[in-house]
Amino acid sequence: MSSFVVQTLDQVRAQNRDAIISQLHAAPMLPNSVGRVLADSNAGLAFLTLMYIQYLSNQLLPDTAEDAFLDRFADIWLLQPRKPPFYANGTVSVTATSGAIIPLGQQFTAGGGNGPVFASTAQITVGISPVTVPVVAISPYSGTIGNLDPGTVLALAPAIPNVANIATVVSLTGGAEQETNDELRARVLLRIQQPPCGGNGTDYEQWALSVPGVTRAWVSPCEMGVGTVTVRFMCDDLRASNGGFPLPGDVAILQAYINTVRPVTAIDCFVVVPIPLPVNFTLNNLNATDSGTMANIEASVSSMLKEVSAPASCLNGLPVPPTTIYSSWVNQALLEAAGVSYFDLVMTDVVPPSKGALAVLGTITL
Repeated sequence: MSSFVVQTLDQVRAQNRDAIISQLHAAPMLPNSVGRVLADSNAGLAFLTLMYIQYLSNQLLPDTAEDAFLDRFADIWLLQPRKPPFYANGTVSVTATSGAIIPLGQQFTAGGGNGPVFASTAQITVGISPVTVPVVAISPYSGTIGNLDPGTVLALAPAIPNVANIATVVSLTGGAEQETNDELRARVLLRIQQPPCGGNGTDYEQWALSVPGVTRAWVSPCEMGVGTVTVRFMCDDLRASNGGFPLPGDVAILQAYINTVRPVTAIDCFVVVPIPLPVNFTLNNLNATDSGTMANIEASVSSMLKEVSAPASCLNGLPVPPTTIYSSWVNQALLEAAGVSYFDLVMTDVVPPSKGALAVLGTITL
């Protein structure tokens, strides 16, 4: 945070009154007097100016910059600035009479017209009813708001002759929020602190993280042989419905991008998905087993695993094995979960069986 400290409005007012009194050699100002009102008004304007200077002082360097100022740093330092949001897409089921036409761009609304809006991406001529219609969320409904559970009811807007006025969600996933300030700041600082070095491990990590949807990446050199590089990555937000694990299309996109930027001297680069390694454990004598407490436990342990777990990677050019998950780490995460006071944890340390293993929350047994 900035070291530029602003006094409170009352302190600025008092200083301004004292300065005027000392210069005029006058008596203390009476409340509601002309001099007091003018002094306090002037102090209020000065306070606003000081607040703005304090705000600007936080924008001078990327480690504290926000929003538009952080975007300026990203535009300067990164090839891929702030990553855009993703629109949810999938299919809905519609009941209609044979021969009815559902046009391209037909809209479907959720939440009684107050929720996200979707549009069909193809014209469908109904044969056997019900029919599946491909849809995508439309602006301004980007992000996770468009990820709806199967069975959610949508309304057609406008209605179509010979077509039921409601549709049912088959699958609507893939919506992800715009890159946050913290995520973008981390990429900017990584670029500054680890400048390009002709294709070392950090370069591959930066290239992977610059692709929209990628939130974590690990680089393992020579895993597939001398001169090769293996890149593993996660899409925690974009593929939240898949536990954050990328789909084949995501692998293809990242592989294609890295092939355009990696050194020609590298024999080959392999982009692969980590292998989920479930962390299972038993809780005996847990003080509370209600749904709220269990949800807090799952969230706390999952957050810990996301922070510490990693498949094979490298540090300063040296290979690092995949992370072993120790029971003490799980124990600490459990203690940090809201509503948890005591328990007996039964588990053994989870040692990854392969270089591609990435620890995720498994089964919690009570």
